[in-house]
Amino acid sequence: MKPARPSDALRGHRVLVTRPADQAADMIDLLAGHGAEPIVVPTIAVAPPADGGDALRKELSELAAIDWVVVSSANGARVLADALDGRSMTARIAAVGPRTAAVAAEVGLVPDLVPARFAGEGIVEAFAELESRGRVLIVRPEVARDVVAEGLRAQGWSVEQVVAYRTVTASVTNEQRAAAAAATVATFTSPLTFAGYLDAVAPTLPSIVATIGPVTSAAVRDRGFAVDVEADPYTVDALVEALVDHLDPTEREAGGGL
Repeated sequence: MKPARPSDALRGHRVLVTRPADQAADMIDLLAGHGAEPIVVPTIAVAPPADGGDALRKELSELAAIDWVVVSSANGARVLADALDGRSMTARIAAVGPRTAAVAAEVGLVPDLVPARFAGEGIVEAFAELESRGRVLIVRPEVARDVVAEGLRAQGWSVEQVVAYRTVTASVTNEQRAAAAAATVATFTSPLTFAGYLDAVAPTLPSIVATIGPVTSAAVRDRGFAVDVEADPYTVDALVEALVDHLDPTEREAGGGL
């Protein structure tokens, strides 16, 4: 990824941000720094799990038996910290990506492992390099891929998964729908933000669609839409940078015609 740079590459573009509001600040700043007008319409919200958190509390009552805790999202890190309620863990912590790692550290759960590949597959690859096997607790949302659990079990790990929270479609006002309709670019940071958009905002998309990675891109394409921009690595910073590269006329002039 290229280093962040100020520019007017996104000036004139109204960029739809579909992340929950409490997670959108960094993305808004990055977009505005490149001249865009961010339009924040969260399409998903976080809700407690159906059991009210009983399963997570039960797992954490046996902390001494856990060797690793895998946290798959920033929301998972927050929920885990709340459930621990100040208790310390001897278990080591693995965070799927830098955003999750940063939030985990903010709430007192400093990760011991952040894979080079910012996806569930990266966790599986990183754990394959560890010398010993043990018990892993995966803190996850209600709807998530099983790639980490399946991959770790295949390597000989004892794996438990616990649902820490649910992601639900957010309530969207008519005013927010009108604002979203004016967007020239839509950004999606998960398949759920995309599904929430279709469910709560509109059945059509702006002319430019940008996603945080291949899993989200696949969800968009599966519904018959095109993806114009895909981040690599799978981070908000890279998503904005890829959008700049796609829309900045100076980038296109520098890279073409030779």
